[in-house]
Amino acid sequence: MVHVGATRIFARRPAKGRQLLAYAMEMSAATEVAMISLVPVPEGSADEALHFIDLSSHPDLFNDLGDDHANEDVWVSADRPY
Repeated sequence: MVHVGATRIFARRPAKGRQLLAYAMEMSAATEVAMISLVPVPEGSADEALHFIDLSSHPDLFNDLGDDHANEDVWVSADRPY
């Protein structure tokens, strides 16, 4: 049996041509599973157009964002080391 819940998504366009997306969920399964996420990118984009950033060191990310989502400092830029 698989359980998925508490899904949270945060998306912003900080600049033209850039998008930040954070996705979190709770999941439990009796066996190993995989997840496929469709991420829209402009047609003809190179593989390098998409960057994944490990946010596991920010377990309270969604709580820190709060209701107003005003704290842009929470984000780690793909242009800077993380």
